[in-house]
Amino acid sequence: MEALASSYAKLRAPLTRVGPWAPTFLRVVLGLSMFWHGYKKFDDGIDVTKQFFDFLGIPAPGLMAYVIAILELVGGLLLVFGVLSRLISLAFIVTLLFAVIRYKYGEDIGYIGADGAGAELDWTMIAGFVVLAVGGPGPFSADAKLGLERSERATVGV
Repeated sequence: MEALASSYAKLRAPLTRVGPWAPTFLRVVLGLSMFWHGYKKFDDGIDVTKQFFDFLGIPAPGLMAYVIAILELVGGLLLVFGVLSRLISLAFIVTLLFAVIRYKYGEDIGYIGADGAGAELDWTMIAGFVVLAVGGPGPFSADAKLGLERSERATVGV
């Protein structure tokens, strides 16, 4: 058991040193993913999103298509730079939960859909947003630099 603990300590040491970069990596990947989704809504034509929202029975589908597309576009960029990270993460959690419950499970697509487009990616992104909302954006974020995050709360899991 002592040999295992020693080996684990050797592995843990370098990972601990780069630990403060983990939330930055998570923010950038999730933020760019959401930015891309928002961009695609405008690039494909916001009417496509409006029609989809109408199909799902979302109230005011035309307005909500813009609200969600702008949230994804602007919120994604804010997250990349670590601006209002916890708030943006919470907004994405809510929208993704709605999408999973209303569409993925509402249309009986399930966790892994027949065509491979199930809710697994949504749940993975929700998990990442929960980590950022609870653990913070990390020390390499605008939130930390602006004093919106205390330095001891700006890192996830270190």
